[in-house]
Amino acid sequence: MDNNSLISNIKRNRISRKLSQKEMAEKTGFNLKTYQRYETGETPVIKDDVLWAIAGVFGMTVEELVLGYAPSREAAKEVSDAREHYRMSISRERELYEEKLEQKDKEISILGKYVEDLRVALDKADQLQRMTQKRLDEALRDTKKND
Repeated sequence: MDNNSLISNIKRNRISRKLSQKEMAEKTGFNLKTYQRYETGETPVIKDDVLWAIAGVFGMTVEELVLGYAPSREAAKEVSDAREHYRMSISRERELYEEKLEQKDKEISILGKYVEDLRVALDKADQLQRMTQKRLDEALRDTKKND
């Protein structure tokens, strides 16, 4: 389906219903210039919300608007089944993505705790090193005094 056929279908349906571009713009909720750009092809009509809005004004499905005719019940069922399959697969993909994201968030949280534990350990090691150095320095001074 090319954009020119779709534009032709939109224009044909608008004219057959004796609607002006201004009336179509009002009924779809688009401003006049936006609607005119869709109908002239200046802006491609590819967004679902645009197609649904225009088809809704004509009282037809998006498939009927795009195809220019009402598909057979069998074809409509196939389209409906394909759409449902697509929605289900997208939904499952989203669930898997969210599960992975949740797992990664947990891993990041655990790593954050490890980093904090390492910082504490390093601070203690630094304190121990300073104390040890201080005692060594004191021991050296005492040894030099006694010599």
